[in-house]
Amino acid sequence: MKTYIYILSLLITSFSAVAQPKLIPEQHECNWYSNQKLERVEQQGTTNFHMERKAGTNWVFEYTHKAAEYAEVADDEKTITLGFEVSTNRTGKFTLKDDELSAANAYYMLGCFCANRGFHRVNKGTISGTRLSRDTWLITVNVEINTQRGDGNPDRVKIKRRFKLKRA
Repeated sequence: MKTYIYILSLLITSFSAVAQPKLIPEQHECNWYSNQKLERVEQQGTTNFHMERKAGTNWVFEYTHKAAEYAEVADDEKTITLGFEVSTNRTGKFTLKDDELSAANAYYMLGCFCANRGFHRVNKGTISGTRLSRDTWLITVNVEINTQRGDGNPDRVKIKRRFKLKRA
């Protein structure tokens, strides 16, 4: 009987000593860049593309959300980036709706271990901004993106955040 109790106590101790995986919390980054532009780069022979930020004359806004993940687990990472550009000749406010999103080069990048990863055009919804100070904008986003994820439902991004000027 003592042997069983001893073995049971060893098992309980060994299970409690197993380290729990370390959770890395989600992260948000909200930046805007002056004197930039977005350029769509087609991947030859495919319908795929990616967006590059380059020197230009517009304001470029980029929101990145990195989901919480476990450091010891492979393939659980997920990152989304939403970007768009607006002309610098606008006043301290702007609103982009539906078709205007294409003209603003609005894009959604899904980074994950999933079939619908990559860059997608944003062409449905609203993005608005109000300049709060020389280096800060309040941006409100409510858009849908057809990422063809298989269930027929679009991805959605709905945020209201302050974007800070970042030097390119």
